[in-house]
Amino acid sequence: MSKELALGFDLSKDSAVVGLAIDGGCVDLHKISFQNGRRKALEELILQLKRLYPEYQLKAAFEDGGKLDVYDQLSDLGIDCLVVPRHYISKSDKLRRNKNDFSDAQNLAVELSLGKIEGRYVFDKEHREFQLLVRTHRNLVQSRTKLIQDLRDIFESSDIKQPLKINESSLDLLIESEDLNREYSFKVKQLIQGYTDHSSQIKICRIEIEKWLSLPRYLEFTNALLRIKGISHIIAAELISELGDFGRFDSFYKFKSFCGLAPYRYQSGQTDRHYRSRNTKPPVLKRTFSDARRCLATHNDYYKEKKALFQKQNQRNWRINLEREFAKEIFHLWQC
Repeated sequence: MSKELALGFDLSKDSAVVGLAIDGGCVDLHKISFQNGRRKALEELILQLKRLYPEYQLKAAFEDGGKLDVYDQLSDLGIDCLVVPRHYISKSDKLRRNKNDFSDAQNLAVELSLGKIEGRYVFDKEHREFQLLVRTHRNLVQSRTKLIQDLRDIFESSDIKQPLKINESSLDLLIESEDLNREYSFKVKQLIQGYTDHSSQIKICRIEIEKWLSLPRYLEFTNALLRIKGISHIIAAELISELGDFGRFDSFYKFKSFCGLAPYRYQSGQTDRHYRSRNTKPPVLKRTFSDARRCLATHNDYYKEKKALFQKQNQRNWRINLEREFAKEIFHLWQC
């Protein structure tokens, strides 16, 4: 069995502190600068450590900060790397009282060398690119909805005649018409320009999303989702991009928990509370399940019947129950 040298990284914008630990004991601390580039600094550090500890296998960990470029760079250098959620790292009272970059790096390295921490699941680089595209589309749609609401507010507070349906053609006609009040003319034109720009970007995103969904790694499951009446390409793309590899869920309960749909209980002394679901699922996934539930309850006969049944049984919880039913169908689709 090869010996292991654990590296704990405490990262900042321009530098990093690296703690080194072997079998639970911190052996050294380094501070490296990213002034000449992060990749170059990491390469120099790894080469130096391999010269100093030739008989050891290197493994690394750093706290999850949202950016995974360090993870990719270390993986490219052949280093096993863990991305650790901050609340997974145990800290003594002494470390809490004396918090600094060096103590954080040291603690992370020691915990890693003892095998006390586990990294979160990290998607591969290609899938993260797809996820970023889908999230960008979602943000653009939300921003455009905000612009539409701002336009409606102006229409209601002025004597401008509101179009029956707000879209690019109706807004173009509004600009050309004489109904545009001079007092609001500049503001309305700004909002319309923003709406047009967002719409064109959304169209580009949707074309790109459909190209991604046609890739072999996504095509089979995409087709399975689209066979469910009420599920669109966008909902399918959001589900696939946020859930990724279903193979990591070996039971429906784990899948349901990740989606934030598993009920749980909090009991302490005289306090005993039961919750319908955890508010821990990714925000995009939360909105996607809500959108899917509304579409299914409107267009899918099976879910219409389920909605009526759940409302009859428990009017308060019918929404979460319908989302759990959809999650169960997704899980079984993947297993098939």
